[in-house]
Amino acid sequence: MQQASDNEAASVYLEGTHNDWAVTALFYAALHYVDMYFATHGPVHTFASHGERSTAIQAYLTPIWADYKVLLEESWHARYHCSRYTASDVRNFRRNELKRIKDHLRQLGVQIP
Repeated sequence: MQQASDNEAASVYLEGTHNDWAVTALFYAALHYVDMYFATHGPVHTFASHGERSTAIQAYLTPIWADYKVLLEESWHARYHCSRYTASDVRNFRRNELKRIKDHLRQLGVQIP
């Protein structure tokens, strides 16, 4: 899904100048990578809400739930609580939480660039 990699690229572009949006873009990259799994491998194929998706991740993608939850919550804080982030924070989220999500999904057969 092109949207996932576009969101990840947007995060890189925004890093250092608009770190709050870079964090948000990382979350949406994770969301779309997870959706790639569910669309091709999962028992559920679409979601009506973030809550439904989170429930499915907890049930079927347990090893990455904690990483996904971190990005979800940080994105929420960036958007609704005006939390401040550094470029280093963004890089750490990308290198840690997002990387673990992508690596796990690759192990499950999802074609992630």
